[in-house]
Amino acid sequence: MNFIMATKKNKTADGLRLDYSGGGYPPAPSVSKAVRDALPKLNLYPYEWYDELRSAIASYSGVRKENVLPTNGGDEAIGIITSIFGKRSLIPAPTYGQYEYIARAYGYSIRLKDCMPDGYNYKVAYTNSDLRWATLTWICNPNNPTGNIVPREDIEDFLHETGGLLVVDEAHYEFCGKTVVDMVERYDNLAVIRTFSKAFGIAGLRLGYIIANERLVERLNSSKQEFNVSRVSRDAGIAALRSLPYYRRQIRRTIAERDLTERFCRSLGIFAFESNGRFILLRFSSRKELYRVHRSLKADGITTFVSGDSEFSGLRGPYMRIAAGSSMQMRRFRKAIRKVIIKKPVYSANKK
Repeated sequence: MNFIMATKKNKTADGLRLDYSGGGYPPAPSVSKAVRDALPKLNLYPYEWYDELRSAIASYSGVRKENVLPTNGGDEAIGIITSIFGKRSLIPAPTYGQYEYIARAYGYSIRLKDCMPDGYNYKVAYTNSDLRWATLTWICNPNNPTGNIVPREDIEDFLHETGGLLVVDEAHYEFCGKTVVDMVERYDNLAVIRTFSKAFGIAGLRLGYIIANERLVERLNSSKQEFNVSRVSRDAGIAALRSLPYYRRQIRRTIAERDLTERFCRSLGIFAFESNGRFILLRFSSRKELYRVHRSLKADGITTFVSGDSEFSGLRGPYMRIAAGSSMQMRRFRKAIRKVIIKKPVYSANKK
């Protein structure tokens, strides 16, 4: 099932969307102004090759402009890369489902590597044989949905062993501060994907980017649509990167609410994974209890992702993933889940 189908299943009227990691706080006022200012020019193509946006992203990321390729959201970045890098994809499980979904659309052979066999402890377990087999290898860092960080030294080991391209998806980079973008000049088989959707409050404008060595960026650019990023998205992205103090405040608040909600869920007897992203993964004692809680939250107008109807490859068992949102949103979630848990406690082994 793709994200469109998952969204239809989770649709509620006038509710709180915690199934996706957009939303939360609104964009900076300067971003809203940039969107308004772009409206009179909607009749024009974005003729420039996004030089100003590329320069802004490069400055923010600590790389050169030539290392940056803007994309129509992170998912287009996944699609561009998948379209040109062979036919064998190595994917950790559980993880973000678009790597597998898009690879299947391109006819790839896929090797899903179980990285959480005990249901609690996630560790990327690629062997040298796996890495040499793959033409395209994925790492989500922090991993979505478990929230784990893949150690930098492990990523470097993978780069030495793989026979193809290694992609590190840093969609939630701003919520952990861990990155490998400084390695793209040293490794011509490394690409990093990021997005403006999670930390910058413009998920609806669809803006992301790829960071890689210059030669790889040129190759990827030749495989994308000519005007893949709209004028509005371009101007909003530039404005967002000029408003970093505003966003850093919102990021700190979101992290505080995420951590508070993790502790709150544990106090109710729910196993909460320690997250480094803008989301929380919860494990319940059984699927029966998971769906009971899911139905109760939905009745309160709160939508969440649960294993079985989401797009997380290899997520099996009684799991629920929620986005970490604003203080008001997370208070509403805590109140709603407390109501259903207090009525009938849901205990899950709190081991790691």
